[in-house]
Amino acid sequence: MTGLGAATLILIVLLPGALFVWSFERWAGRFGIGLQDRALRFVGGSAVLLSIDAWPLEEDL
Repeated sequence: MTGLGAATLILIVLLPGALFVWSFERWAGRFGIGLQDRALRFVGGSAVLLSIDAWPLEEDL
């Protein structure tokens, strides 16, 4: 995998969590969170959304 392919894969994996956090912050407010907290929320939200989306694939195996 090339560097561009790896960067694209990371972007695709983190995008759902980032969109969730941005939409939640827009609705609820930022509450003065910093960059580190926001990055942790991106990764956590992405992991949860990825596991939910990948769950139906497990049943086909």
